[in-house]
Amino acid sequence: MQNRKTEHSYIEILLQSLEKKSLVLDKIMEANDEHAAIAAAKDFDPEAFDVVFDKKDELIKELEQLDKGFSTVYTRVKEELIGNKEAYKEEIAKMQALITEITDKSMNIQATEKRNKDALMSRMDMVKREIHQAKNTKKIAANYYKSMNALNYVEPQFMDKKK
Repeated sequence: MQNRKTEHSYIEILLQSLEKKSLVLDKIMEANDEHAAIAAAKDFDPEAFDVVFDKKDELIKELEQLDKGFSTVYTRVKEELIGNKEAYKEEIAKMQALITEITDKSMNIQATEKRNKDALMSRMDMVKREIHQAKNTKKIAANYYKSMNALNYVEPQFMDKKK
C-alpha cells in the first residue's frame, strides 16, 4: 500500500512537470512573438532583440531541467504505469493530453522560429544592400569631387618652363 502511494506521488510529479513544461512553452511562444515584432519593426532594436533572446535562453534551460526531471521520475514509475494501466487510467489520459498539447506547442514554436529566422535574414540582406548602396554613393561622391577639382585646375600660363 505504501508503495502505491509513493508511485501515485511520482505520477503527480510527472503531471506537474508536464504542466510546467506547457507553461514554459507558452512563455517561449510569447518571446517568439516579441522577436517577430522586433524583426518587423521599421527601426530594428538589437538591444531589445538580445534581451528577448536571453529570456528565451533561460526558458530553454528551464525546459531542459524539466525534461531531465521528467525522465528521471518516469524511469522510476514506468513499470508501475505499464503494469497497472487500469489503476492509473485517468492519470495516463491526462499525461497523454498534456504531451499532445506540448507537442503541438513545440511544432508551433519551430514554425515561428523559422519565420523569425527568415524575417531576420531578410532584414540582414536589406541592411547589407543599404550599406553597399551607401559605400557606392560615397565612392561616386568622392570621384565626382576629384573630377570637379581636376576641371578647375588651370596650369600657370605666364610661367617660363625653360631653364
